[in-house]
Amino acid sequence: MPPRRNTRANSSTDQEGQQNTPPTGHLDPVVIQLLNTLTQQTTALAQQQQQQIQHQLLQQQQQQHQQQQHQQQQHQQVLPVVTFKSFQAAKPPEFKGSADLVEAKAWLKEMEKAFTLIEVTGEKKTEYASYFLKNEASYWWGTSKALEPEGLITWERFTELFLEKYFPDFMRDQMELKFLELKQGSMTVSQYDTKFTELSRFVPTYVDTEKKKAKRFQQGLRSWIRSKLAVLELDTYAAVVQKGMIAEGESDSYMRDKENKKIKVGTSDKVQSQGDLQSHPNKKPGSQPGRGTTFKKPNTGNAGPINRPPNNNQQVVSRPPLPECKTCGKRHPSICHRLSITCFKCNQKGHYARDCKTGILCH
Repeated sequence: MPPRRNTRANSSTDQEGQQNTPPTGHLDPVVIQLLNTLTQQTTALAQQQQQQIQHQLLQQQQQQHQQQQHQQQQHQQVLPVVTFKSFQAAKPPEFKGSADLVEAKAWLKEMEKAFTLIEVTGEKKTEYASYFLKNEASYWWGTSKALEPEGLITWERFTELFLEKYFPDFMRDQMELKFLELKQGSMTVSQYDTKFTELSRFVPTYVDTEKKKAKRFQQGLRSWIRSKLAVLELDTYAAVVQKGMIAEGESDSYMRDKENKKIKVGTSDKVQSQGDLQSHPNKKPGSQPGRGTTFKKPNTGNAGPINRPPNNNQQVVSRPPLPECKTCGKRHPSICHRLSITCFKCNQKGHYARDCKTGILCH
């Protein structure tokens, strides 16, 4: 017979194994509690860190706001209150309505310098500046101000009205022509520089860059100075003026040395001639030393200088008349200056604003 199986022992062993193995899909309550505790702590820590970050950001914003307020308070304390007395202390010039364009432009320039120095605000500029208009200029401003709309007249509007009165278009055309015809001539480079700077203020379109300003100034120099500067290829106005003064100074020094040498040579010849007369008292001036006899030229039969009668058949060569310029109607040999004149109304070249026929007003 086959042996019996010990079913009881086997069944007991199976029961013990089932009791020791935890059921699938279930965790120990202790582990679950630990996991919940860790989750709560992590959440609380994240919330705490977020609160700290928000608190730091709030503190930074408060500090920045306090710093800005402190800087504004300091700026307000440093800036003085601009009054008319403080502006008057800068001693801006008066303007009495002169017809001199240079004086009118200079007055505007000095006023703007005083505004910058005292830090005058925009709404006070016209009020302060108009006080320094005297005589005819004060009367003009009174009538012009009455024609303007009620309210604040800005400094820009005041400047526009001022230039229309004391620097009209036809005067600008005249100053433009003077500038285009300006040459050094008999002036020194320094004097030419002063005149060039004075006129260039009225024609800013011709000198709005350093290169254009330098080229225009160099073209007006004397030919021998201009030829010396041409090889240097200078692009700045200051460099052209400086090199022109150097070339002029070298030429003046050379001429002085040359004149001094002539004076020295003439003095030495005079002293030598006086010494010869003292050593030879019987000698006539102009005779050669060591010779007591002077020879005369033989008489050729024609005494006195030879005078040739004028030849009536000889014709005098005269230059042909210069052609009439089609641009300006005058006779001149060089290129017409009007070709470089620009109209302030239509920006076309060849005519002035007063002769403009387009009817377009350009500001």
